[in-house]
Amino acid sequence: AKHSLEVIKKVLPESKTNLERIQRDISGTLERLESREEYVNSHFDLQVREYRGFREQLSQMQNQYHKSTENVAELANELSRISEELEQVKQTKEERENNISDTSPLIKIKNAIQTVQSELT
Repeated sequence: AKHSLEVIKKVLPESKTNLERIQRDISGTLERLESREEYVNSHFDLQVREYRGFREQLSQMQNQYHKSTENVAELANELSRISEELEQVKQTKEERENNISDTSPLIKIKNAIQTVQSELT
């Protein structure tokens, strides 16, 4: 134990000096890093704020796009429904026009009347 104490006393001053030098080196490096970080933060602060603004605008535009897409889909469905209704109305109109312009029953009645008249005379 006495021998270990003597070795420690002998190595301590040199170790202490080395540790103090390492501490100064680390402190200097840390100060340089802090200084560099402050420079970078101050230099790029404007770009960071612009980026955040652009990101917010992008988010708003994406929301508008999604709303517009939903609106377009709803309008397309409504157009399809109205087109189907129009087709049905056109078909109904065409059927009625065909029934009105179909004179074959009248011709049959006229022929029947002529036949009866000719038989009576």
